[in-house]
Amino acid sequence: MRLADLPGTLHRLTSLVADAHVNIVRLEVVSREQPDVWDDIELTAEREDQLDSVVSALECEGVMVIGLPAAWVIRDWAVDVLHALEVLGQAEDGRSAIDQFAATASALANVSHAFVLMEPTRPDAAAAGARWNLIEQAALAFDPEQVKWSGDSVGTRIVISAMRAARAEDRGTRVCQPQEAVGAVVRIPIAARRPAHLVVVGRRPMFLAPELSRLELFAHVAAPHLWAARIRASA
Repeated sequence: MRLADLPGTLHRLTSLVADAHVNIVRLEVVSREQPDVWDDIELTAEREDQLDSVVSALECEGVMVIGLPAAWVIRDWAVDVLHALEVLGQAEDGRSAIDQFAATASALANVSHAFVLMEPTRPDAAAAGARWNLIEQAALAFDPEQVKWSGDSVGTRIVISAMRAARAEDRGTRVCQPQEAVGAVVRIPIAARRPAHLVVVGRRPMFLAPELSRLELFAHVAAPHLWAARIRASA
């Protein structure tokens, strides 16, 4: 939720929760964006309507509340990363490694589209076609001009250019999406001369600094596994 970063705001929040007979089991400040602060709060209650009453009371106070959809599972992201690294270490080819890498990034970021922009180590029509297909899917789902981008600025320009090209190629099926789409671009440190970027985009709240840091850390620790899979594929 987004709260005014003022004395007494948190006290009013806890009073509203207590009045609804709901317990706070965790509260974390995840980002400060003056004059507001973003808090991640976990509640527990005997009945769902108690949680609904808390949300309604907060919204009446002018607090922006973003609840996790039922499909989201609260989990330890480090466990997901470790599992992804294990799978990446077993990948026999670069394509399957990149697919696993993108799937994990999508889950970590809670987005609908995730893909990697990376030049192949050698001409590979199949890899180029698969990469273009992912860019095309994202471009048809989201207008890059309407997405609120975060992360690597150089990579963002590359992504926007690629998505523009994909939309131009499919003028007949282009569908403009509302402006609440957000995206993040993270540089993957594989090789200095072959820039690679992880791209995630979807309709969800803005990316906060801790989320971007988490994606950057994931890209950093997974990069050697992607590089190793590419070497195995070219051997």
